[in-house]
Amino acid sequence: RERDYLLCISPLLAGLLAMPTVEEATSGRFHWPRLVSAKDMLRTYRSLVLTQPSLERGEWWRLISYLFIHQDLEHLLNNICGILCSGFTVFNNCGVEMVYGIFFWSGAVAGLNSWGRTFQTESQLEASIPAVPKSLGSAVPESAQIWDRFRHAAAKWTAPIVSSRTDSYGASGGVSGLMGFTLGLSLRRFWTLLGLAGTRAARDASEPRARRQRGHAGLELLVTGLNLFQTGKFLLQEWESIRGDRGLTGVDHAGHLTGFTFGLVS
Repeated sequence: RERDYLLCISPLLAGLLAMPTVEEATSGRFHWPRLVSAKDMLRTYRSLVLTQPSLERGEWWRLISYLFIHQDLEHLLNNICGILCSGFTVFNNCGVEMVYGIFFWSGAVAGLNSWGRTFQTESQLEASIPAVPKSLGSAVPESAQIWDRFRHAAAKWTAPIVSSRTDSYGASGGVSGLMGFTLGLSLRRFWTLLGLAGTRAARDASEPRARRQRGHAGLELLVTGLNLFQTGKFLLQEWESIRGDRGLTGVDHAGHLTGFTFGLVS
């Protein structure tokens, strides 16, 4: 199955690996030979990345093309690893058509969520403006409230401007969609294993075969539970980043959660 999966997704991986990263294009140093030269990459970059003005002009092809552009090698390899891991679970359960469908549709829906990106930008900008220290704020609460209103107004006014001038790119929205779909499969499997464990627990515990089956179900239940915990941790970190708790990250966390949600409900 692993070999079949690699063969099926090889066109997607080839497309991702054929494009130089932004860092490689600007420096002119490639980690391996690419089909696209640095000069061509820099010339076509503006027509491939996703921006709010481009969507308003109806340039919908960017909802696909932006998935193949990455900032640096780490950004690219992280997304490829996500495709290999989460995509394989989708492939095993639903076939290669679902892998491609979830990846591209999740990426497109994530790209359309301009409201989420503006909300994230506003939250992170407001959090980046220093607040009045609590010790001082308790002494002069009126001044603290005025400053907080200023922080909020400044972030609300500048966020749309920043968002309209920000380029979005990377396959993370599509990868997050695969992760969300995988979570749905894990939740269903988790519920099934709970039922199996309960049924086998009611059997004769002295029967060797029943004990082995119960042990296998318990181990699989533990692994599935750990996967769910890791996914929950990822979602919490993404939400904290959107709210600005982690400062200005320069990462489209709203797109991650949008793609994840689309994959989960698919």
